[in-house]
Amino acid sequence: MAVLDATALLYFFEPEARPPIDPATDQPVTNATGRIKLLVDTLEERREAIVIPTPALSEVLVHANEAAPQYLEILNKTSCFRTASYSDDRDIATLGEPIGFTIVPIHKLPSPTGQEGFYWNSESPE
Repeated sequence: MAVLDATALLYFFEPEARPPIDPATDQPVTNATGRIKLLVDTLEERREAIVIPTPALSEVLVHANEAAPQYLEILNKTSCFRTASYSDDRDIATLGEPIGFTIVPIHKLPSPTGQEGFYWNSESPE
């Protein structure tokens, strides 16, 4: 399972969006859209869910203007997406800590160039 924030969701809908800055290099993240597409394709292939917290979805839809209905239609047609309400005051990046779930920023997602496969945690299947 993965949880997308508004930034990641933006690259799913808007491939031409300006990439975020990688804090490790102070340079734009290379192939941000490809990284999100690889994540979505991989999780969809594995039949795993991609959760979108309602605040993240709301943020994207507010800025989408006329494209908002199209974005919702895409989400509804993509089998792996699930929306989830979120009304906690905690930082969303810390929500997975109690169950060992790690938040992975976009600049740390693998780039699809030359990728045969990858794993979201340090363990690979045997």
